[in-house]
Amino acid sequence: MKQIEVINNLSKIIGLDQNSIDVYNTFKNVEKAINNNEISTEIDTEINNILNGMCFRIKETREVSIVFGKKYIDTYNPNSSFHYTILIHEFKHAYDYLLDKSTVVDSSPKAFHLKELSALKIEAELIKYYLFDKFNLTEIEKYILQSYEADNLDSASTLIQDDSSSIFLFFDKLEADYLSKYVSKDVIISNLIQKGHSLLNDYYYAIDEMSILLHSIRISSYHKYLNGIIRIIGDGNKNSWLEFNKNNPQIEKLFKSMDELLCRNYKVHMQYMNNLYSFWEMDILNNLKKC
Repeated sequence: MKQIEVINNLSKIIGLDQNSIDVYNTFKNVEKAINNNEISTEIDTEINNILNGMCFRIKETREVSIVFGKKYIDTYNPNSSFHYTILIHEFKHAYDYLLDKSTVVDSSPKAFHLKELSALKIEAELIKYYLFDKFNLTEIEKYILQSYEADNLDSASTLIQDDSSSIFLFFDKLEADYLSKYVSKDVIISNLIQKGHSLLNDYYYAIDEMSILLHSIRISSYHKYLNGIIRIIGDGNKNSWLEFNKNNPQIEKLFKSMDELLCRNYKVHMQYMNNLYSFWEMDILNNLKKC
């Protein structure tokens, strides 16, 4: 089977090299689970692109499988680095499942972000430690590696996941500090106001399309995670959002400004993202011609 050929070839590339312990442990443990029939592999003819050409699937029967898209399989070339980059991403999801099967039931935005960021990080480490000197990297792989080395994957997570890791971590720290009673509610509110104004200023002073897009996604992430922190500092009160806005008009004004900005720019934002994904997909196909 072609999918087993892909796995075997990545196994040869990684070998006994433990430059990245995360890559090594992830691959070896999932490979073992596949060989032991604990995890199956299958081909999905409905997945007809390379960029998102695989997935990790848990069926209602609780059977788990690593799914290869038809176009991924049809275009596979042993010298194509990106096919291995996608593979290790899904192996990471499978490995997380093997370590803690309860994680799959947590579908919260926070849990989803952490799982995808972890998978993006292992992509970056595979590229850096195993593929960089051996393959002709695609543009998206170069971007992931650059982001890994320059900003701890914030720009890559922002574009690829459509969700900023720096904003996620900002809210995650606020939550942890508040729950540990390290900071007061007033300090949380002050930080929220300061961060919100900073994000809006960065957006309005951006001078090129890519910067505008990145700042727009960061605002979207802030907008998404804001309700969660308000619920926490409101002690879980169902009416905490309304009460919070009533007592903190600056936050309400910020939220409305962001909401209007995101709604106004939605079509342009989606068009730019579609163009970017199309560029990456075409670059992958062009790169295959050089293999």
